[in-house]
Amino acid sequence: MPKISLQIAHELKQKKLPNKTFLTQIAKETLQFLKASGEIVIRLVDEAEGKFLNENYRKKEGATNVLSFSLQEQSNISSFLEGDIILCHPVIEKESLQEQIAIENHYAHLIIHGILHLLGYDHQTENEAIEMEKKETLIMQRLGLPNPYSVLENGNSL
Repeated sequence: MPKISLQIAHELKQKKLPNKTFLTQIAKETLQFLKASGEIVIRLVDEAEGKFLNENYRKKEGATNVLSFSLQEQSNISSFLEGDIILCHPVIEKESLQEQIAIENHYAHLIIHGILHLLGYDHQTENEAIEMEKKETLIMQRLGLPNPYSVLENGNSL
């Protein structure tokens, strides 16, 4: 049985956030669908923490919506995961408004995206991106959620 822990940065305690049970359930159901298990920490952070992590670990400027940190060697990744998924609430909230999508759906998509990264999926090449997007779309549909890439038809991107 997957173990999902949810952490919320102190700076977000007074913010209106998606339901905590919903977030952990998305992660659990995604792992079950992928026939994977493990221990994952999902941490919701503010923009300052998101920026710090993105700049220090990815060497990219500014905050991003999701970061995944595997606690396993890439060559040892199996169906048992250990890792952290960092979700930057202000970035996700802004994207949800811009894309006109429900924030809960965007969070769900990013949790799925983060879990796939922990499993070794990536999107550095076009073929990798296509494979990862197909898997994300399938999982979203299995969870009764809309296609996260339908906004791409309007010229927008995630």
